Parts: sequence; structure tokens; C-alpha cells
Amino acid sequence: SGRRAVPVVNFYPPKGMNPLDVEEIWNGTTEHKVALIPYLADQGYFTIEEPKKGKVRFRLQNNDFTALKKDERAFLEGMFPGERKIGTVSSVSDLEYKFNRTLDRVGEMHKESAARQIRGRNLRGLMYLLAFVEMTLCPAVYTAYVVYMDDMSSAVWFGMIAVAVMVFGMIIVYQKGKYQEHRKKSVAMMAVSTAFLAGLFFFTRRLYSVPAALIMLCAGFLNFLAADRAVYRTEENLKYYGDVLGYRNFIEKAELSQLKMLSQENPSYFYFTLAYAYVFGLENKWISQFEKYNIPVPEPTW
Repeated sequence: SGRRAVPVVNFYPPKGMNPLDVEEIWNGTTEHKVALIPYLADQGYFTIEEPKKGKVRFRLQNNDFTALKKDERAFLEGMFPGERKIGTVSSVSDLEYKFNRTLDRVGEMHKESAARQIRGRNLRGLMYLLAFVEMTLCPAVYTAYVVYMDDMSSAVWFGMIAVAVMVFGMIIVYQKGKYQEHRKKSVAMMAVSTAFLAGLFFFTRRLYSVPAALIMLCAGFLNFLAADRAVYRTEENLKYYGDVLGYRNFIEKAELSQLKMLSQENPSYFYFTLAYAYVFGLENKWISQFEKYNIPVPEPTW
């Protein structure tokens, strides 16, 4: 679309956004749902204990979930099933086999979030339709043509061109995809297309028909063009994306003076930000920043 987000320097996430909201704005996914553990613990809903090495448990400290968002409430209800009294304990081993259902429910509840509502229009159906055409109809047309023609000297050139365009499509999709989730799926689809065409060429040595080659090349072009626009950002989403991008840049490249100031203003700043660093894949980077600058981190209140 040509629109670009302007990163805004932020030391905190956009107001009212939990880690899943930020991840939704950042890349269109909510894969890191467990980031809600440090996030909700930091808000005082439960503490994390380790009575024995390797034995982790959670102790409920606040059973009033009315002020929480639906996805946050679903997460806590899954962590503490049944009667939720102050002091109720839930161990990791208790949740091991059923917590996946909780995470699925959290994902369903998150679909009603404000961050999801401004996500943008989904055009993946078009992308998949074009991929279907590329991988089925085009080879069928090719087969129909080569039954009546045979020119081995042209096979190498048209085969190389067809495969090269598909590889080029993969690169374009990866670089320009608006959301990481869709970008990975698009690249996977293009890889399948490339492998199919390469196999067709090398096994038959007959991919020389000009009409068939052109159809395949055009289909491949339309495929990665549609994939690039699988989900486009709305104006509101683009604004929040600038805020989120600025926040991520800070987490990745925070300076000593900034970290000292923020830690003094908010002693739990390290733990608050850790949940958001996790959804960006920067949790180790965030921890190493404090280690590098020898900034003391107080024991968490949870």
C-alpha cells in the first residue's frame, strides 16, 4: 500500500495493551500466550513459588477478575480451575496436560479484543486460490500443450526461468509480508510451488511450451503479490504499530541512562517489561542489558 509506520520512542507499551495485544499489533499473531504469566503476576494476581528445585507452583493472591480483559480472565480461570479462594495453589504438573485447552480458549477470547478488531482486512483466501491455480491448473495446461510439442533444447531455459521466478517470489513475500505469520505461510507455499515446478522440469525435461511457461510465471507473480497483501494494516493499526515498533526498538537498544532512570522510577520495571520482551523474542536481550550495565534487579514481589 506504500504506507509506512513511524516509530515513536516509547518506554512503555500503548496504554491498556497487554502482551497479547502488542503481539497482535506487531505481527498479527498471539503465539506467546504464556507471556501473561509474568504480566498477571506483576499485577498481583498470583505469586510464583519453587518449594523444591524444578517444582514450580502458583498461589492465587487476588480472585477478583472483573476488571480484567476476557483473554486475561480466561487465562487465570485456566490456571486456577474450580473454586478460587485466596491462597489456592496450582502446580505446573497439575496444568501440564490441560493447559493447552486454556491457551486455545485464551486465543478465542482474544478475538474480541480491540487489537484484533483493528487488524485489517484478510485477503488470504485470494492468495490460496491463486496458489491452487498455480499448482494445479497451470501444470495441467502445460501437460496439454507438451503432448503435441517436443523441443528439448528449450526445456532447460524455460524450466530455469519458471523456477527462478518462484524463488524470487519467495524472497519478495518474505521481505514485504505485512505480518510474520502470513509471511511464513506464504514462503512455505511458494517453496512447495518451486519444488513442484522443479520436479516437473527435471523429471520430464519438457517444460518448454511458451504459453504454459507464461501462465505459470504469471500465476506465480500473482501468488506472491497477493501474499504480500494477505492482511493490510488499517490506519488505526498503523498508528499503534508505530508505537509498538518504537517500544520494541527501545527494549532492543536501551541505553544505560534510560534503564537507570526507569528502574529508579519503577522498581518493578524490569519484570513489567520482561513480559513484552518475550513476545518480541527479546527476553534474553532484555536480561543481558541489565547484566551488561550491572543494574541491580530487585527480587520480584511475586
